[in-house]
Amino acid sequence: MFRNSYTLLAALPIAASSLGQSPAWTQVSSFGEYEGYSAPRFDGYLRESFYIEMRDGVELACDLYRPSLSGEVTEEPLPLVWTHDRYHRAAQSGRRAIATKLVIYPWLNTMLNHGYLVAAVDVRGAGASFGTWDGIFNETETGDAYDIVEWFADQEWCDGNIGMYGGSYLGGTQYMAASRKPPHLKALFPWVAPADLYEITWSGGIFRDDLVGIWTTLTHDLDRSPAVASVDWDDGFELKKSAQQDHESNRNFEPVVRSSAFRDSEYEGRPLWVSQSPISYVEAIEESGVAIYHQGGWFDPFSRDSFAMFGSLDNPQKIVMGPWFHSRANGVDWNAEALRWFDRWLKGIENGVMEEDAIHFYTMFSPGDGVWCSTDTWPLPDEERAAYFFNAGPSGSIDSKNDGLLSREPESVAGLDEGAIDYSLSSGLITRWSNAVGKGGANPSYKTLETNDAGCLTYTTPVLEEDLEVTGHPIVHLWTTVVAPDADFFVYLEEVLPDGTSHYVSEGCLRATHRRLSEPPYDRMGLPYHSCFEKDVLAVPEGPMELVFDLFPVSNLFQAGNRLRVSIAGADDQNALTNPQPSDSTMRIHRGAQRASYIDLPILQGGGE
Repeated sequence: MFRNSYTLLAALPIAASSLGQSPAWTQVSSFGEYEGYSAPRFDGYLRESFYIEMRDGVELACDLYRPSLSGEVTEEPLPLVWTHDRYHRAAQSGRRAIATKLVIYPWLNTMLNHGYLVAAVDVRGAGASFGTWDGIFNETETGDAYDIVEWFADQEWCDGNIGMYGGSYLGGTQYMAASRKPPHLKALFPWVAPADLYEITWSGGIFRDDLVGIWTTLTHDLDRSPAVASVDWDDGFELKKSAQQDHESNRNFEPVVRSSAFRDSEYEGRPLWVSQSPISYVEAIEESGVAIYHQGGWFDPFSRDSFAMFGSLDNPQKIVMGPWFHSRANGVDWNAEALRWFDRWLKGIENGVMEEDAIHFYTMFSPGDGVWCSTDTWPLPDEERAAYFFNAGPSGSIDSKNDGLLSREPESVAGLDEGAIDYSLSSGLITRWSNAVGKGGANPSYKTLETNDAGCLTYTTPVLEEDLEVTGHPIVHLWTTVVAPDADFFVYLEEVLPDGTSHYVSEGCLRATHRRLSEPPYDRMGLPYHSCFEKDVLAVPEGPMELVFDLFPVSNLFQAGNRLRVSIAGADDQNALTNPQPSDSTMRIHRGAQRASYIDLPILQGGGE
């Protein structure tokens, strides 16, 4: 698999560093490998915990880690990396901190050894911080981030060069901090970070009730948990208890989201999704000039967001997309990647990190293997868009509602596939959506989908005679007739093995009344965009209508001997809220002639060579 548009990378060595290692004449800086540019100078650290006062007098809890050598804490001003944490900056049992950021993100120990300060701050209204939380990425929280950056820069132990790190919510707070353009913020290191909050919670106009409900319960409990670490001088935990009294007035997230069903929905006089989505601030983030290393996973619910942020910004930036869910990425030496990124942007070390390809991505093989590749352009410049049409069957691969064929040529005669909608169908308990709130732990995986497929309309290719690589953003075109006020469509791209098991590759969804296509307010890489504004809702017509929407991005080598399958369901129970239609519960998909339904795949010729 080697083409002009991207480079196949060799297996990644795991760099091991210890005090005094890496002779000055040996310099290596490449993806996942770094030595010889900066040496470890310290062998320990001191953890301090205290409050930082914001401009309005509210105090936020902070952990600070300062490097030490032979038990002596350095007085040398150093660059600092910090995270703005919605959860707990550290957990505590008695007076002993048992889970700090150094445990959760082990590569931070490498940063300390190489001469960086590390910090973590509980956001307002969370952890041991005072104040109340007013919703995801709210204006006050973002203003706090500005104050914290500039406070750190003004301390005698800091040299004024500030970076940020963290994933998920902690990734989004980095984008939001950059939107305020604090002068001393130089570099970000966000992974699996959300950008378009509407699309995450109301995907294609369909409410992600389980995701929202579980997250709301999780944060509600954390905001009141005695397990959060107190600051150093709070021996009787009175300050922590007082702070958590403030948390009783925190915003209840779920009813806010549930009542904001449109992208232009207003809440308390402000456009909720526009005002609190990082993607709305790309212009200000670009003006900040901050360097950004985005990290995402093919099976993360924010994978599209990561590429959208990368494509919408002209900052110094890089992106890596691996075979990961929302759980922390493995298989890459993050000690190396974090250190060479912050060495370049906080210490000014010219280590070549910006001279290599800006994009590293993992092409997955079935079952469970793959290879790292790199490129400077996304989507890949030599992708070929290939239409695979939904045709009459049988494919002989599954006993589904119709067992249709997926073919390169459309049928010349119009056809129609019908099947009763099964509202109990589900892509599973462990999915990209549920893992975002902790289900499946650190090693999640989708169930095989052949049982679910049996209740769907399916279209499956003949057995592949050669490998087929799909890298990019699939787009589906569905012609359908709905005899009901509305209907939801869930489309899955799968790889079917010779034994009939079907493996999840990607998915997309859309509510029929949200089908109107609009111009996106940010760079969406040419993909279809639905405003989902209330004014743009389209009533379901009496006759056929076309739905056009993209699936999550993917890089997958469908191997010779296997098959591609597209499955279409009317519900994804346990992952999305679809209300059964009492008047009609039949799915109808048109095929052939003037209303040919198909999936448009980004194909790379020569896959597997």
